[in-house]
Amino acid sequence: MKLTVLGNYGSFPGMDGACSGYLIQDSNKKILIDCGNGTISRLQRYCRIEDLDMVILSHLHFDHISDIFPLKYAIETKASIGQNLNKIKLYLPENPKEIYNEICNGNVFHSKPVTDGLEIDEGSLRITFARVPHLIESYAIIIKSGKKKLVYSGDTAYSDEIVKAAEGASLFICESTLLDKTGGARLTHHMSAGAAGRVASLADVEKLMLTHFWYEEKKEDYLIEARKYFNNVLIAEQYKTYYV
Repeated sequence: MKLTVLGNYGSFPGMDGACSGYLIQDSNKKILIDCGNGTISRLQRYCRIEDLDMVILSHLHFDHISDIFPLKYAIETKASIGQNLNKIKLYLPENPKEIYNEICNGNVFHSKPVTDGLEIDEGSLRITFARVPHLIESYAIIIKSGKKKLVYSGDTAYSDEIVKAAEGASLFICESTLLDKTGGARLTHHMSAGAAGRVASLADVEKLMLTHFWYEEKKEDYLIEARKYFNNVLIAEQYKTYYV
């Protein structure tokens, strides 16, 4: 599997940044996980919009979905000028219902709701969804290709559910919204870098990738805090491609 980080900020992007978005490629399949503000422009460095096979939204907060609307406009515009595009598969939670309905109306995507434990196959990939605690319906995404396992936390609190989802991952991409020393220890619907490190240790993952950063924090401080609990940690760097 090949992973390209399109955006790595939470809430809103820092200067010249973008919010959550990750391109997964395996064989000839291209899957976009989350579609935060700024990601569709960056996606086109690596593939055309019409080459996407699937989009997955972990939850429907706007820093994870804002660019799904420009993506809709792009598809509608291309169709209106005569381009023949296949519908892109879209998997997303059904709640909040009004946001789900707004995304899915217009018959632009081939949309399917996500449920806890749902498993789908896309080429050589087996994709599973695990419900995790957050302010709204939210899912961790587990992707397997052969013996490799990539897990993306989405947005979640520290919980047994995210430890179970991450178990044995080759790469665990985990949100780490704040540092414990700057308020992360008090979070009840997000994780700190320290919490991400603790989950990685409990889940016995091979490698932890921190993401979903607050723009005012230094990335080096995230690494220092996570490494108190787990050694093999890296930062999700925008525009960088990783191999799993």
